Amino acid sequence: MNDSNKQPDQKNSQPKDVPLKRREEPKFFTIWVHVGYTVLICSTIAWIIYLEYFLD
Repeated sequence: MNDSNKQPDQKNSQPKDVPLKRREEPKFFTIWVHVGYTVLICSTIAWIIYLEYFLD
């Protein structure tokens, strides 16, 4: 049997209790994207309501 699989790879080994660091985005960017999509969805709904009920 090959016992080389039992040895941990020294290049890629990390302690088990160290979590991977998440990429942090600026709060301004996150808020701006959410506001933009909210405005887009609300304006689309308003446009559909306008076409259905207020356009003769």
